[in-house]
Amino acid sequence: MREIKLLNGFNFRDIGGYKTYEGLETKWHKIVRSSYLSELSQFDQQVLFRYGIRNIIDLRTVKEVSQYPDKYNSAINYINVPILDSDLTQNMTRNMNKLDYKSSFQHMLQVYSLMITDKQAQEAYHKIMELLAENNNCTLIHCSAGKDRTGIVIILFLKVLGVNDGDILTDYLMTNEVSSLRINNRMNEFKEKGASFEKLKAIFNLSTVNYYYYEQAQSIITKRYNGLESYFYNQLGIDQCLREKLKKKYLC
Repeated sequence: MREIKLLNGFNFRDIGGYKTYEGLETKWHKIVRSSYLSELSQFDQQVLFRYGIRNIIDLRTVKEVSQYPDKYNSAINYINVPILDSDLTQNMTRNMNKLDYKSSFQHMLQVYSLMITDKQAQEAYHKIMELLAENNNCTLIHCSAGKDRTGIVIILFLKVLGVNDGDILTDYLMTNEVSSLRINNRMNEFKEKGASFEKLKAIFNLSTVNYYYYEQAQSIITKRYNGLESYFYNQLGIDQCLREKLKKKYLC
């Protein structure tokens, strides 16, 4: 079962079982991706611990972590590795007056570009890959909604492992399916506040993942950095040694 069902958590899922171009597949119970952990019940925390999670990598900003601290079993190792200095999607949502379909879509494209080009983000990706190479138990990686920052980290991680593009895209887009209840509730919340149809479309853009966001990241890597291999080596500092270490640990 890919999705981990919790009482007070959404978009928790294992990334095991994805096929690589070399005929291997990602191991189960090694990497879980998710949204925030700040509302988890004691039951939820025990579910994750029993699942095998012993490490948490929190991609949120220092401010987000301070405002909404994670809840988890005390035996779990926690580390905060912020991708960016702010949650740009949430910031856009709060500014309702500027929201429309076109500006929200363009904003998301800019967010995905920034997550590829920003120096802090690149250094964070390198640190995360090194942490994963050293971790022996199951690691949970999360941000706020588990869709953009977590989405990019998982995309890069799966590409490092050589997972086929179809499975990577499927995993990325799965956020919309497993987060559908939260997305619908959020849309209804803004609708009840009197949001126009145009603003509701904008909220949808900010609350979901999209093939075009994924393609934006791909395009930046190709056009600005001359492809994935160059990006890994020159921008993220991921050499063949680190790659092989990750493959040995996370593929079977």
